[in-house]
Amino acid sequence: MWNNAVQNMQYENGVQKGIKTILEERGCWELGMKLADAKKLLSSHTDFAASKEWLQEIADSHEVLINYFPKSHCELNFIEMVGCFT
Repeated sequence: MWNNAVQNMQYENGVQKGIKTILEERGCWELGMKLADAKKLLSSHTDFAASKEWLQEIADSHEVLINYFPKSHCELNFIEMVGCFT
């Protein structure tokens, strides 16, 4: 929430809003603002930083744990190494 109001992150048709639109709705967008500055500004808003991503919310509601693996090349993946010997 911001200013005691819930801000939708999607349009009514289900399309995700962009950072610019979200900041414009919050009255924080400045003409000529760069994307890196916009991301930094949005992440400084405590309500936005404290919110969970949608997948985490769904997992929490079903008491499921999500295990994220570090990013790596698919050829370095253990399963890929095992699969190429069979």
